[in-house]
This record gives sequence, structure tokens and C-alpha cells, in this order.
Amino acid sequence: MLRFSANLGFLWTDLLLPEAINAAAKAGFDAVECHWPFDVPPGDVMAALTAAKIPMLGLNTRCGDVDAGDFGLAACPGREDEARGYIDEAVAYAVEINAAAVHVMAGRTDQGAKAETAFCSMLSYAGVLAAKHNIKVLIEPINQRDVAGYHLSTIEAGIATIKRVGLDNIKLMFDCYHTQIMQGDIIRRLEENRDFIGHVQIAGVPDRGEPDRGEIAYKDVLLEFKNFKSRDKYLISNNSEIDGVSIEKLDKKPIEEKFRPLNHDLSPNNRFDFNNNNSNQTIIMFGNQTCSRKSSEYLPLKVLESYLSYGMSAALFKLFREKNGITYDLGVYYPVRSGNAPFLVYLSVSNKKALFAFELLSTLWKDLLLKPLIDSEIFLAKEKLKGSFLLGNQSLDEILQRKIQLISYGITSISELDLNSKIDETSSLDILKLTNKYFSKPFMSISGNKKICLEILKKWRQNF
Repeated sequence: MLRFSANLGFLWTDLLLPEAINAAAKAGFDAVECHWPFDVPPGDVMAALTAAKIPMLGLNTRCGDVDAGDFGLAACPGREDEARGYIDEAVAYAVEINAAAVHVMAGRTDQGAKAETAFCSMLSYAGVLAAKHNIKVLIEPINQRDVAGYHLSTIEAGIATIKRVGLDNIKLMFDCYHTQIMQGDIIRRLEENRDFIGHVQIAGVPDRGEPDRGEIAYKDVLLEFKNFKSRDKYLISNNSEIDGVSIEKLDKKPIEEKFRPLNHDLSPNNRFDFNNNNSNQTIIMFGNQTCSRKSSEYLPLKVLESYLSYGMSAALFKLFREKNGITYDLGVYYPVRSGNAPFLVYLSVSNKKALFAFELLSTLWKDLLLKPLIDSEIFLAKEKLKGSFLLGNQSLDEILQRKIQLISYGITSISELDLNSKIDETSSLDILKLTNKYFSKPFMSISGNKKICLEILKKWRQNF
């Protein structure tokens, strides 16, 4: 099923951004994106997204001095400090509203080597920063008719830049409007460059109006996303049998949940490990083995992960960054596994703050064991989780990779509607039961100064 996002830089421009988000949802769009939302408090945007139950796919870095001709700064030599500031701002805003991507605007240049070097440097900076928050960085070829002198104007030039930078989270914004004006041959370019494309935009050509008019046959273009069978690189779609078993049969196979016993009988000393180093930072990992991806407990634990770590409204960020100003480098590691999967909270802090960070984490952990989440907390966590699943299934690559992964684990894939329904069924008591089942006797691993690790060990023995 194709899903569509409303670009609020062009639609409902007479409304304030929160109102435009609501209008897009009422019109039936599955998501939204915007240009430069920075004048609107991110809390207002997040509240609107939550109420509308749709995600924000992306936003742009600022253009710079528009009156002076700026249209982005990332590829402009000599303006690196400004460009980094715009990137910092856009990523921070994206984190607060759980946006999936940031479009780094290159700007007008002479298209020379110095400009490309500056662009690659800024993209490296943006890519590393965004990756910490699981955010994609997008670059967009823009036609020379509308924006003369823009650094990037062809699909091939954009892909060459992506290859030079070499970061997995930097992708191409494939705007069919710009591509048709500059190059044409849209379907072939979509086909050949699919691995590099992170987002696709559509509009009519030449007027950039509704896509149902103009010179692009979007009916045929959209089939490019729906017709899997013509692509031999997607083995599942052109070969209905995997190891002699049809996909249909695999989807219907009964799921057996088998779990290895948990190590609840181990002493605190045997659940604690540290690695001595001379770094100025202490890395703390805290958690335990949980269930497999096959288990009915998987989605409630994903809701817990969302509550703890998804965006700036998450419990970890609010506690460690917003309230106490300790670190940005923290999160939850909860991978998909066919067997028992680890559920780990991790953070990196200065040595001076390490003991305090452990005490904060211990308090949070005990609260999870003793107190159910309040209604507003679990509602927001579930909405963010549903949004993350939607964002992770935008492209054909993502959809098919998810399908292959589930089949390899012997897991029945379910529809988005069913998935959302199962997430909505999760209650605060469900999560409380699981925290007590898996986390009452957690494991802890520290990498840091030996003296600090031993101090934390004393507290660990008392608390756990």
C-alpha cells in the first residue's frame, strides 16, 4: 500500500503549522513534512502530531540570508560555522518532534571542488550527529531554472556526493519535479538508484502543482513502487519459494515461543562487570535478557523502549539531559532477535558525573519496577512507536528487508492496522508485569576509571 505525506511548505500555507498538521490528517495523509518550522515551539508541533496521530517525516536546515541570495550554506566555503549552527538547530528540532530526516541545504555555489569539499565536510558532520538519534540526512538535487547556481542539480551528482561521504544514513531526496526539469527519464533513475534514495517527492511539471496534471505520468511512476516482480534484486518478490517453502506457507506457520531461563539466581557481584580504562568518560550499560521477536511480550517491551528513548520527550532524555544536563549520549538497545533479546539502557557521562548518573538510573529503574506508567506517558509512547514503524516502512527496500527479516525468524508478518491495534492494546500493567519479570535483577556493565567503577559497585550491591 502506498502512503503519502503532505508537504506543508506548499499545502495549507495559510494555517499555522499545528493547524496545517491537523488539516493534513483530516485530508487523509499518512504523514507530513515541512520546510523551516523553527519559529514554532517544537512542543506545539509535537502536540499536534500526537493529536493527529501522524509522524513528521522531515524538515530543512535554514537557507541563510535569503535577501542576499542564500539558499542553504552547507556547500559554501568560508561559512562553515553558520552551516554547522543550522545543522545543530535542525537536528535538535527534529529530535524534539521525532522527525525522521533532516534535509541539509547545499546552497548556491560555483559547483567547484572547494564547494564540494565543504559540502562533504558538512554532511559528515550532519550524518554523525543525526545518527546518534536515528535520523536520516537528506540531500536534494534542485533544478537550475528555479534556483540558479544551486550546488546540486542532478541525481548522479547527489549520489557521487553520498559515496564520497560514505555514511549509511545520508540519502537522496528524489524530487520528481526537479529531476524531470533537469534530466527526465524518472522511472529508470528511480529503478537504478533505489539504494541511495531516502525520500521521494512528487509534483506536477512545469507548474509544481497537483501531480495529476502536467507532463509526468505519475500513474506509471507510482507503479515503480508497487510492482515488485520486475526486480530481480528483491528475491522474495520474484521467487515465491524460499528453501522449498512458499511465502504463503511461511506466513501461516505456527509460532513456537521458546525461552532460555533467566539468571535471576545470580548474586549482584555476578551481575556486575567493569572494564578499566583511562578515558575521561564512563560508559554504563544496564539491563537484562528478555524475549524473542516471536513473543507476545515483544510489542509491550517496544512501548517501554519508546517511553524511555524515543525523542526529547522520552524519560531518559528528560531526566539526564533536560533536568540534570548530564549527557546527550544515551538510549536503549533492544535489537530484533530470534532468541532472547537484550534490553539495555546505555549512557556515556564524564567521570565526575558517573556516580550521580548511576544513582539517577537506579531511581528510574526502581520506579519502573514499582509504578505503572501514567495514561499520558503510555499514550505518547505508543503513538511514537506506531510512528517509528510507519517511518521504517516508507521505501520498498525497508518493507522488503523487514519482510525478509521476519521470515528468517519464522515470524508471521501482520498488517499495519493489526500492528497498531496490538500496540494500542498494551496497558501500563502489562509493562509493569514485564519490568518485574525481566528487570528485577538486572545486569550492569561499566567501562571507565577503576576507582569510579568500584564506587558504583558499592552502590550496586546496595540497590540490586
